[in-house]
Order: sequence, then structure tokens, then C-alpha cells
Amino acid sequence: MALIPGVASGEPSKLWAEYVKSPDTHPNIPNCSYAGYRYGEEALPSPRAVVNVRDMGARGDGKADDTQAIRKALARAGEVGGGAVLLPAGTYNCSAPIFIHDDGVVLRGEGSGKTTLYFTKNLEQGHFVNKTADGKSSWSWAGGLVWITPRQRNGADVPPEKYGEGWLSGRELAAVTAPARRGQHELAVSSTSAVKAGDYVLLTLDVDKELLIHMAGEVEGTRDYPWETKAATLLRRKAWHWPVQVAAVKGNTLTLRQPLRIDLRAQWKPRLVEIGPTVREAGVEGMTIRMKPDRTAPHLMEPGWNGPYFNLAINCFARDIAVHDSDNGFGTSHSKNITLLDIRTAGRAGHHAIACRGADDILHYNFAVENIPRHGINLEGLNSGNVYAAGVMKHGTFDSHLAEPFENIRTDITIFNDGSRGGAGDAGPIHGARAVHWNVRVTGGRSGREAEMVYNPQIMPWGALVGIQGAKPAPPKDISFHGDVKCIVELEGKVPDPPNLHRAQLRLRLGREPAWLRP
Repeated sequence: MALIPGVASGEPSKLWAEYVKSPDTHPNIPNCSYAGYRYGEEALPSPRAVVNVRDMGARGDGKADDTQAIRKALARAGEVGGGAVLLPAGTYNCSAPIFIHDDGVVLRGEGSGKTTLYFTKNLEQGHFVNKTADGKSSWSWAGGLVWITPRQRNGADVPPEKYGEGWLSGRELAAVTAPARRGQHELAVSSTSAVKAGDYVLLTLDVDKELLIHMAGEVEGTRDYPWETKAATLLRRKAWHWPVQVAAVKGNTLTLRQPLRIDLRAQWKPRLVEIGPTVREAGVEGMTIRMKPDRTAPHLMEPGWNGPYFNLAINCFARDIAVHDSDNGFGTSHSKNITLLDIRTAGRAGHHAIACRGADDILHYNFAVENIPRHGINLEGLNSGNVYAAGVMKHGTFDSHLAEPFENIRTDITIFNDGSRGGAGDAGPIHGARAVHWNVRVTGGRSGREAEMVYNPQIMPWGALVGIQGAKPAPPKDISFHGDVKCIVELEGKVPDPPNLHRAQLRLRLGREPAWLRP
């Protein structure tokens, strides 16, 4: 699939001109230029091939069950230190999830038009039944039939009672000893003896109402919001983790690889915690993933016909992947710096097309939603720095599932906008601070609550709506904060210059156009 080119010209954005002067601290536009594999600075890797699944007994004839052969090939690649596992053109039937557990392992087909993984069983049938206390299926929003995660978390041999998604963590490494402001790179800490340049750590804060108010930009109405009831799920989290890489260590000062997204205050006890097992430099590319034909299940009872899923992954990717007939197309959860490039969902109706839950700095670039998801492309779970760019959505909406996602961007997207917003009544506000929709072309869809998710300034504190075309602001029906939320609306009905905000941010930060972004 070729990159979708942005519009070459438009009307200059005054907001962009302001952002250029203060990219790390602009009040309305977050700096999301760090999204994606290796911060978007490098092309996705193409490691050498180390094993062919045919040599491990896979048939690829659309008849034999090739699950164990593919699993053996992936294990062999891990044993030799990484590399590509080749899936020659053909159809490979699988009756259980395919796990990628080892660093540097890439499952590589010959292209989405040549290689097919065909799953004959969903996660309930091929892995285990995963019900919540109220009888819902957790596979409605989590898990994947191609699953990139450390084996300690959700491997084939991990018992169901050990299932989880959140970051695995270890010992406390240091306390942050001085307040810090959003946009700052330097942290004063109690000790640097256990931290070195290049390490990923979990910047950890205690969660209370004041932290959630701060993440919402402290706008008018945040203190009147009933946090204890409408955000009870967030308050039960106790701690918020932000994975971040250490760029340098000098004395008792750390320099972070990217700027802080919020202030650090003593009342939240900011500290650095050791990050647990992760998978790094792994990926899946060049294939179609199809599911056995099945009717669409009732909402929240989906059994897990799910496409690629990244959990506890850092610097990983999916490239040239088409997912057909899924409950969930693509998913990331508690991961960091993942690129999903040239991806597509098609086939029957489902739950989510692309879901980004509790993950940070995820880049979705050149994506197409051709099936009919109940929701669409979602962000949730106090996640930040995520980007959806250069996309076409024949169906679905811009969903947040509540849970206060903040500092995220959707840009250069054409959307029909016929999906619905999700989220439980105690999940939290629709958005936190600095949600941005930039150069969005609305071609039709519903009115009311669904329209609100694309073009409603009242749900976007300190946000920005720039160049929304084909739609008028939706009348607020389901808002979080009453009063002036400081959202800026600019260039209504016009194409803004720059047309792709993420691309412009990355070019500004690097002083060049990354080769992978060139059409």
C-alpha cells in the first residue's frame, strides 16, 4: 500500500505558527512528534530471514493446521537472537493464537495480497474463555490472534488466572526530588546509581482527583466534575505509569528522551520505577489476516476474532497488514513507540477497528477502515502522545471510550462518521487536555452524540479543531466540563497548511523529512 499523500497546499494556520515558537509547551497543541518506532526518526527494520515456516512443517495450503509449525519457527528465531520468520505466499490455517515473544523477531509474509493467516478459532476457542465478573468477554477489547507480548505476561503456557495487560514493574529506582513542569526534559532525582542512558523506566505518580484535574488542563468546570463517581475507574488505578527513555545521566539529574506531558508535583510522589519484561524490535508484516466467517457477536460479548495486538511492546511495528472479519482489527495496550503503517480493516461489522488503550506514543499511519466498527479508532486510559494520521474511514468515529486520554492527535483523515462513542459511566471524562483534530474531512454520517466526537470543542479542554471540513460543530449533548474549556477552532471548512500536523511536527523537530514518510 502506498502512503496517502497530504494535500499540497492550504491556508496557513496561525495556531501552527504559534506552535513553532514553543513546541514542547504550547497550551493547545501537544508535541506528538515522538510517536512511532524509534520516535519516527528511523525507517522500520527489515531483519534478515533466519527461518522459513515451510522448513518447520507448515503447508500453507489452506487445509492443514499450521499453528504449531509457525510457533516453532518463531521460537527458533528467538533462540538465534532474532530475525525474520518467512511465510511464503499461501494460506496458513491456525487454530490458536500466534505469539511473538522474543526481541527482534519479525513474522514476514510476501505481501498482504499474497500471504494469508486464516484463523479457524477465536481466542475463546483457541486460547481460553476470559470473562469479567459481570459476564462480559475481555476479548471484546483485548488480546490478539497475532499477539506481540513477553511470554511472562500472556504466553501460550501462562494460566488464565495470570492474564493481565498493565505494565509489569520492579523496584523503585529513584524519587523525583524537585517539581518539574510540562515540556521539561530534566529531572532531579534522589539517586542515579540504578539508571543509565538508554534505559526505559516507568515515571510513576499516585493517582488522585488533583492529578486527573491537572490532566484535564484545570479548565473551568473540572472542580465541579463528580470525579468520585464518574471517574471511579481511574481513581481505582492508584498509580499512573508513563514509560520514558533516559537520554543522559549527570550527577543526580536525568535528561529524558522526550519532554514531560504534565507537571510533576510532590503530592503525587513522582518516582522512577524499573520496567518489567517487554518485547522490543519485533513486528508482523506483509500479510492478510482472515477470520473464519462468523456473525457479529452482541456488544461486549465478542469472543476474540482479533487481529494484531501489542502488549508490553516497545519499538515494534505492523506493516502492510489487512485484517478481515474481525471483532477488533488492531490493538495496542501498555506499549510504547509502536508504528502501524499501511494497515486496513475490512469485512463484516465488528467492535473496534483500531484500539489504543493505555499505550503511549503509538503512530497509526496510512490506515483504512473499510468494515463497519461499532466505535472506530479509539484512544483511552490516560494515554498520551498517540497519533492517527493519513487515514480513510468509510465507517466509524473518533472514539475516546472516556478514560481521559490527553495530548493526542488525529490528522489528515477522511471520515464518514457513523460510529458511536463507547465507555462506561464511571470511566472518566471524554478527553483530557490537548486533544487535536486537524484537517479532517467529514463526508456524512449521523448527527448527535456520534457527530460530537469529531467536531465539538466543548469536549476538548485546551484542545484544537483546525480545518474540519464538511461538518458544523455538533450541539453539546454529552460533555464533561461546563464553562470555558479553552478549545480553539480555526479554519473551519478549509484545508489548513500544514495539512498533516504530525508530519509537520516531525519535520520541525528533526530539521528534515524522514525517508520513510516520503510518498
